[in-house]
Amino acid sequence: MVDPITYDVFESPVIVPSGQSYDEKILKEHFKNNGYNDPITHETFKIREKVLVRNVNLSNYINEVRKTVNKTELDFLKY
Repeated sequence: MVDPITYDVFESPVIVPSGQSYDEKILKEHFKNNGYNDPITHETFKIREKVLVRNVNLSNYINEVRKTVNKTELDFLKY
């Protein structure tokens, strides 16, 4: 439920070829600053391959959780 870089609840989760999920905005910032590599596995991605794929299941799950809990409870999930 949280981005492994920022530990914030995902806003727009995407999957990279290594199978890891990240928040799209945070990952694009990482790419800009560090090149096309996975922040955890350090796997380098080929620029021409489609690197980011929306994590539909995780996104739908987070949206359902947001409907049932308040912001304070959702922030608690970060820890």
